[in-house]
Amino acid sequence: MSEADRSQAMYKKGRIIVYIIAALNVVSGIYSAVFTGTSIMTLFIQIVASVALYAGVRWARLLFIIASTIILALALLLFFLQQRLSVSQWAYVAYLIASIVLLASNKNVTEFFRPKKHQNKRGNHAKK
Repeated sequence: MSEADRSQAMYKKGRIIVYIIAALNVVSGIYSAVFTGTSIMTLFIQIVASVALYAGVRWARLLFIIASTIILALALLLFFLQQRLSVSQWAYVAYLIASIVLLASNKNVTEFFRPKKHQNKRGNHAKK
């Protein structure tokens, strides 16, 4: 497998990982809006941030890492204060941890967020 093929495969895997993270963020935003009374504006911001993340906007990656870290810290603080979290809260904590680790350190995700000059005009990852 050539370097260009390897890079293309990493880009595709990174795109799938980012899509899953963005989609789960939208789903959790809708869940929060419907069942916990979170504002529509918060849902809108989550959707816009998710679209930016999936579009490969690099600042969105940093935004997700920072926001997920803050929310994770608050969830763990809540756990230590109440000594319990619901199953859905633990699932969300697991999602946050996975998002932080994948967005911050996964090589495939890094390849996906590589500057767009490495892509051709059709948006496909350019082969060298």
